[in-house]
Amino acid sequence: MEKKKVIKSIDNLPPEVLNAINIKYPDGYINHVFKVSMPNNSFFHAITIDWGEISYLVKVPVKIDKPPANDFEILPSENDERMVKEDDEIKETEEEIE
Repeated sequence: MEKKKVIKSIDNLPPEVLNAINIKYPDGYINHVFKVSMPNNSFFHAITIDWGEISYLVKVPVKIDKPPANDFEILPSENDERMVKEDDEIKETEEEIE
């Protein structure tokens, strides 16, 4: 007999299934999460757990860290005047040292 397949949010699982998740993933489930694509171009992240005659696809929250925009360094282009000035200053400094 084939197991019944159920999709549920981790927030709506019975305590027994949550306990089964803790047993299956003792170090946490973060390395076992996969992306499930939907026909309407949306998606969710999930893990799997079998409990009795039910095979659960459990929706889990995933936090994706995005670095703030100001953490990126803007590099000057070859035509940027600041770069030319910095190169001239470096050459002057090197000449003074020698």
